[in-house]
Amino acid sequence: MIPNLGFTTAISLFLNESDLKLDHIDYRRGTKIDGDWLLTCLTMDSSDKEKLTVTSADIDALPYVSHSYKATNWLDQIQKTKLNNKEPRIINTELDPKFRMNVNQASLRIISLPDAMIRAFIKSYIPDGEGKLKLDELIYNEIIKLKNNYKTAVLNNEDFKKYINSEQSQVDLTKFVIHLTQFKTTSKNYLVNEEEHIPFINMMKKQFPKIKNEINAHRSHSSIYQKK
Repeated sequence: MIPNLGFTTAISLFLNESDLKLDHIDYRRGTKIDGDWLLTCLTMDSSDKEKLTVTSADIDALPYVSHSYKATNWLDQIQKTKLNNKEPRIINTELDPKFRMNVNQASLRIISLPDAMIRAFIKSYIPDGEGKLKLDELIYNEIIKLKNNYKTAVLNNEDFKKYINSEQSQVDLTKFVIHLTQFKTTSKNYLVNEEEHIPFINMMKKQFPKIKNEINAHRSHSSIYQKK
């Protein structure tokens, strides 16, 4: 089993990957080594974007995707848009008890990542020059749409609902918040200024109950309609 595959496939799904080949995964670390077809939405017409809309079924299907997610390639199960029903032998999620936990941990990180930090990250990587502001906004707006879409999908995911109500999710979010305060861009700049670390940590801690309440409210709302 490839380590960290839960993280890699969940984040690839969130970032609209359409060409996730098995050869693009480092088998030793589980990291993705080719990002040419991330954010595919930036090059697609609005009608085509629906083909890569993430659903709860896609999150359930990880490390693969459901039939509705029209990737060109996905871990050799989809090859040049054609479905291959044979599971690659190197992938066997039943042998890795951490896989589904990793998917849930990645999902929590995705939906809790502050919009302002996403904007700061994008700005730090777009080179200065004419059109920088316009490009910043284009990428930022698309990523926020992807984040909101992923959040909608994960709100409907039963396994994530159980995870978010566990003590482990609180521990995981605390670790993630600390990691964000220590994160540096390739230019060695902190995304969160050191003097803002404590306020940022407090702000993120307040965000967790909101996420939890939103998911539980969604569950209650769904059950009302199921009874009808």
